[in-house]
Amino acid sequence: MTDVLSDTLQRFVAEAPIARTPILDFVRGAATELSPGATLLDVGAGDAPYRELFSRVNYVTCDWERSNYTPDRTPDIVAPADKIPLEDESVDAILTTQVIEHVPEPWTVLAEFHRLLKPRGRLWMTAPLVWYLHEQPYDYYRYTSHGLRYLLDRARFVDIQILPLNDAFSSLSQLVSHLGWMMGRQPDGFNDQRDVVAQTMKQVASLIGSFSNFDTQWIFPTDYAVTATAP
Repeated sequence: MTDVLSDTLQRFVAEAPIARTPILDFVRGAATELSPGATLLDVGAGDAPYRELFSRVNYVTCDWERSNYTPDRTPDIVAPADKIPLEDESVDAILTTQVIEHVPEPWTVLAEFHRLLKPRGRLWMTAPLVWYLHEQPYDYYRYTSHGLRYLLDRARFVDIQILPLNDAFSSLSQLVSHLGWMMGRQPDGFNDQRDVVAQTMKQVASLIGSFSNFDTQWIFPTDYAVTATAP
């Protein structure tokens, strides 16, 4: 794994830096845990933005046929996350970032991950608590830490750790900064005013974010990071 990030990965993170920077750090940490030559399955890989972090391992991508993404490299496996055509206990680790909210029956996906992982194989997963609608109509859930733990326990994972990835002020700052995109545009003569609103919201977002050090509870993160182990 290189410490120097490609321009492509930097641009990807910069699209939503408050949300994606801690996810990047989480994924980089996962990459350091893998032994050279291990097989990592990236489920719901999309454009596979984190591919470069896994140069030491056998990095295998999986995405389904209705994906909104058109990566330069076709996924190694085209299949839904709950029906991946690999043998039982065939992968050392699974990575899935911001995917579990897009599957209608997440318990079946986690059961599939359990099936695919070798004994003591690792799962690294991120999931949102708060975010706007995206990749519609395939946007089904938002997750609390307790909901995630319930699903992982149900799938018989062990050594479960679930951590919030940012504080409440940072979460609000990220969402407010994207209000310009969320409100959209219409040919109604008010787009110039919308541009002013969007710029104003970015300034407001910066102010909100400046209070982040005051949050002591971290109960309103944009996302949670999950690590778990197959028994």
